[in-house]
Amino acid sequence: MNGRTVGVLMFAGLVAGAGISLQSLESPATCETDWHKCADNRDLLEHYNRYKLFVACQMEAENLVKYREPKWPGIVGGGAFHDRFLDGDSYIKTGKATLIETRAQFQNQNGAMVHSTARCIYDLNADKVLDVSVVPN
Repeated sequence: MNGRTVGVLMFAGLVAGAGISLQSLESPATCETDWHKCADNRDLLEHYNRYKLFVACQMEAENLVKYREPKWPGIVGGGAFHDRFLDGDSYIKTGKATLIETRAQFQNQNGAMVHSTARCIYDLNADKVLDVSVVPN
C-alpha cells in the first residue's frame, strides 16, 4: 500500500467512526433537483428540469392532431409552452403546473393553419401530463 491509499483508508475509517455518512456530505436539494424547493411558479419553470415539462406537453398536444403536424414557436421564440404560466406559487402548493402556449398553429378540417392556444396540465408528483386542450384563438 502506498501513502495515498493509507490516507484514504484512514479518512474513510474516521468518517465511519464519527458516524458521518457520505450522503450527508452531498449538497442540499435545490429547485433544480426538487420542485418542492422552488420559490414560485416562475422559479420552477426556469430551473426545475423544465425542458421535460415543455417537451411532454408538446408531445401530448401533438397526439391530439387530426390532420397535419402543428407549428410551434421556434427556439429563438422560446419554444413550445414557454409563452405563459400562472403567477404565484400554486404549482408548488398543488403539485400541478399549467403551461399555456398561445403562439401555436394547428391545421383545421379545411387545411388552413389556425392560430391556437394549447393548455397543458402537468402533474409534478406523478411526473406526467394530466390533460391537454387546444382551442383556436
